[in-house]
Amino acid sequence: IFARLPSLEALDRFMSWQVGIAFAGLTVSMLIGVLLVRLNGGGEAWIRDPKIIATSVTWGVYAALVHLRAIMGRRGRSLAVICILGAICMLFAFVGVNIVSQDVHGSVNTTQKVQP
Repeated sequence: IFARLPSLEALDRFMSWQVGIAFAGLTVSMLIGVLLVRLNGGGEAWIRDPKIIATSVTWGVYAALVHLRAIMGRRGRSLAVICILGAICMLFAFVGVNIVSQDVHGSVNTTQKVQP
């Protein structure tokens, strides 16, 4: 069964490509979210929102992973562990925060514009 599996080097390259694409998508989505909050007058309460904090920590883990891989040339088991840590952070940001605490995402009215 192990003969049919791809080599560890091929899996490492695939993980690197996949994390790079996902990191770019996460970065763009976070920037769009900040822009939409600013345009809709969300105030400053969103900065302390647990979901925003958890997503920022996830972004930091993946930024470290991309940096270690691209700039420092690291490979192997240590990056795989960081990748698993990033996946756990991502799951917590999307699911765990809703279980553990209340966020402002459900209470912010995005249809109402702030009058100047």
